[in-house]
Amino acid sequence: MGRHPFKDYTEEYMALMRGVYSDETWKTRYRRYNRMNLMFLDLKAKGLVSTTSPKTMTSEDVRTYIIERKKQVQASDLVQDINALNKLCLYLDNNAV
Repeated sequence: MGRHPFKDYTEEYMALMRGVYSDETWKTRYRRYNRMNLMFLDLKAKGLVSTTSPKTMTSEDVRTYIIERKKQVQASDLVQDINALNKLCLYLDNNAV
């Protein structure tokens, strides 16, 4: 993977999901993954997570993301983030979520 593995893996996953999700759902999920990528990059820069790769992130990385994200959004948005992250990680055979 390249310099930004979260972005690279989400691009791969979302390419497979085109036509599976409705157009509106696809666009919403794509934007969500872009926001998540930026947050994981920030958390990595601060040393709070071990990686930005959804393939190798740990349950502790996910926990840190949830704690930090919870400070910014309502519970319903957080649930959507967790669901999206879970789908991406499971696609990559990672059960960290």
